[in-house]
Parts: sequence; structure tokens; C-alpha cells
Amino acid sequence: MNLTVNREGKYAIVWMTNAEKADPKVMDSLQPLIAECKEKKYRLAIFESGEQDLVENTKDLLIHNRGLEKTDDTPKVMGLG
Repeated sequence: MNLTVNREGKYAIVWMTNAEKADPKVMDSLQPLIAECKEKKYRLAIFESGEQDLVENTKDLLIHNRGLEKTDDTPKVMGLG
């Protein structure tokens, strides 16, 4: 497990492996962190490793988003589109 805390941005990020996310003890060990983040009004993101191919899924997402971009007829904001 990897924990990153950004005090300036008031957020914390937890990265978990497949083994860690399947371990109830590891999941229970996150409860104090969750409570502390709530108390300090920090945003908390917990990322769990997936089981699918990251490269293939990213490629598919980019192709999908590119298709949406081609069919998007909403007005562009301040020349950003």
C-alpha cells in the first residue's frame, strides 16, 4: 500500500495492490485514516489495482472519447474545444 498526503491541497491518496484489497485486515486498517480525513476535511481517494489490461482499456477509452468528440455538438467554451 502506498499513501500520499498533500497538506496544502488537503487530500490523501491510497494505492492498493490486488492482494491488499482482498485482505480484510488491510481494509480494516484504513478506517482510522478515513476517520482522520473526515475530521480534518481532507479528500480521500483509494485506488485499487484492477485485473484487466490497462493498456487495452486506456486505448479503448481514448477511442471512445474521440468518437464522442466527433459527435459533440455542444458549444465550445472560450476556444478550448
